[in-house]
Amino acid sequence: MSDDIECQLLERIKSSPYNSIQLDESTDFTNVALLLVFVGYCVDGNVREKLPTRRTATEVIRCLDTHFINKSIDWKNCVGVCTGGAAAMAGIHHGVVKQILERASQAMWTHCFLQRENLAARQMSPELHDVMSVAAKSVNYIKKNALYSRCFADIRDADMCDM
Repeated sequence: MSDDIECQLLERIKSSPYNSIQLDESTDFTNVALLLVFVGYCVDGNVREKLPTRRTATEVIRCLDTHFINKSIDWKNCVGVCTGGAAAMAGIHHGVVKQILERASQAMWTHCFLQRENLAARQMSPELHDVMSVAAKSVNYIKKNALYSRCFADIRDADMCDM
């Protein structure tokens, strides 16, 4: 089943005129370093997202290159790269972003806004924290149930059409 899902995802990425990559380093509860990679792509004019991987700039780019080559994904279609500010990712001389931009010259790099929001949230007033907590719980409640999530997406899409 996972092979079929991967196959469908790769076909969508390949058929999309553009794609983008979002990279983030993380560690699990055993302090094992992970690299999370999400690929954004277009389907019927709508942006979708998803992909997997390791850590140093050299290993990250090697893994991405290998995956792109093995799955016949063309770097020239990559128009966006989003990472955190770690040197391995954003380093101007040898970082992953530099190496991706060498392969996809039209791509634009952006710094991950979620890290800045996380830092800002640490200084949040208790009242705003309570509001944000309720909002996060509401979103998580909707997203954990497939039916609620689909219904919410239908409402959102209907509202977007009215604009």
